[in-house]
Amino acid sequence: TANFLKEEGAAALAKVLGANRRIKTLHLCGNAIEDGGCKAISEALKDTAVETVGLGQNQITDVGVRHLCEVLKTNPAVTSLSLKSNLVEAQGGMYLSSAMRANNRLKVLDISNNRLGDSGAEHVAGHLE
Repeated sequence: TANFLKEEGAAALAKVLGANRRIKTLHLCGNAIEDGGCKAISEALKDTAVETVGLGQNQITDVGVRHLCEVLKTNPAVTSLSLKSNLVEAQGGMYLSSAMRANNRLKVLDISNNRLGDSGAEHVAGHLE
């Protein structure tokens, strides 16, 4: 954490991650990868065996969450996702709910300290019923 990675650093890691089947846990918390870095990491996750993804404190908005959720719909490897302390709002909650409906392997979801509001929480909670 706190490696001061930005979008470019995340993209460089994504290139290597996509070709590596040994990595099971990826924590990039406390950087500033933002939506562009989240998109690059998301694309790399398509064909990996990564089970735990930590992207907390990265200034990720609903735009980045949308990219991540598209991958979560088709990659059954991810079982734990942390997006804590980002800038995720109600729309991001809708994307997460859609991804969880399509892929029930996600067992741990940390969305604490975001901006989901009641509407975003309702989207996520709707899937959990």
